[in-house]
Amino acid sequence: MPQSSFILTEESASGSDTLVIVFLNLYYYQPDKRNAYVAKAGFAEAHRIFIYDSSINMLQLGLSPGYPGVASVLGYIREQIARLKPKRIVTSGSSAGGHASLLFGHLLKADVSVAFAPYTNLRPEAFEARGKASSYIGRHIQRLIDGSPLLVPEYLDLRPLLEYYNGKTKFLVHVGRGCLQDVTRARHLQGLPGVRVYEHRFNYHVIDGYLTECGHLRACHSDSYRLPPAPRIWLDRVRFWVNFRLGRLRRMRQTA
Repeated sequence: MPQSSFILTEESASGSDTLVIVFLNLYYYQPDKRNAYVAKAGFAEAHRIFIYDSSINMLQLGLSPGYPGVASVLGYIREQIARLKPKRIVTSGSSAGGHASLLFGHLLKADVSVAFAPYTNLRPEAFEARGKASSYIGRHIQRLIDGSPLLVPEYLDLRPLLEYYNGKTKFLVHVGRGCLQDVTRARHLQGLPGVRVYEHRFNYHVIDGYLTECGHLRACHSDSYRLPPAPRIWLDRVRFWVNFRLGRLRRMRQTA
């Protein structure tokens, strides 16, 4: 795990007119993995901003050191937008990074905001009766509400925020149908303007990993995406498990 959070801009050498902002999780923060992620998502030639919060604050207090509060991180991104002048802006993230992707996508009026198995409501009461780990997060958020002037309570629950549609952003939410907590969180946003929820035939939280191995990650960042038909889904499952096992074997050989 990295020692601290970071925000990093990588400028495209090809003069791309697209900026992708990726809110990284613990798996993708390493350079090779985050670059592989944007390549498979179809943004290898795009300008990139990578944001990683190593705390459990879910970016609600900004990034330490240097960027206190959401407004400070937002200010940095807007400076990069003014400098790079992209014609298209995409945000992407999973889990807690999915919440950030939707939040910043809304605030920045991005063209597309993609979230994989996102937390959609960070208010403490949303974590009640969801197990010990969720209760711990809920209590932590409550302490932030009580004690930190940096936290903006209106940013915790995305539903009332996204109800005031910014008139531009397409919000694409992907979850595994068999992961009931993720489905419940996604449906919290269902019916809002600009929001589309895709429930894939997958049973785990790591839906972005599944879609990557199946070769769907790029398509999932398009607002024209459609769920594959049932016969294709079984083929995708086989592809996922084969690639997953092969990847594990490669990692074992590298560490042997």
